[in-house]
Amino acid sequence: MCRCLVLLAAVCLHVGDVVAADGLSCALAKQQEAATTSVQEFLWSTAHGEVRPDGAIRTRLGVIEPGEGSSTSILLNGVPVALPMELAGLIRFGQIYDRVDQIALAYLVERPEDSSASPSQVALTLDNSGQVTSTDLIPGNADPAPGQCRLIN
Repeated sequence: MCRCLVLLAAVCLHVGDVVAADGLSCALAKQQEAATTSVQEFLWSTAHGEVRPDGAIRTRLGVIEPGEGSSTSILLNGVPVALPMELAGLIRFGQIYDRVDQIALAYLVERPEDSSASPSQVALTLDNSGQVTSTDLIPGNADPAPGQCRLIN
């Protein structure tokens, strides 16, 4: 009986020490700080005519570019890659993290539920086959959750 009470007390004391595992956005931030990944910036949508959007970006997996007139896909080597619906919207600008076996994108997106003044931050990875393998979303009007990091300001 005494051992059970000691164990219960120990568990109760450590509940506040639980830390959320780093999400994709924090993992990318750490790689960028450690300079273990090639990072390229891109601009795909502008609100002003003075700045011209970037076109396609060459990565180890191939050429990535915005989907033609679509807010639900991007193109990898000219082939549409469907984005999860919660990430769909007007992709503005961001960064591509070029890794050996996958690429990751972190960007600001104006989703239907966002305002133009508060776009959401998306981080996602694409594998060799062009499949979205992981995602991380910080809604435009929200603070990052535990384990999430702001990558784009």
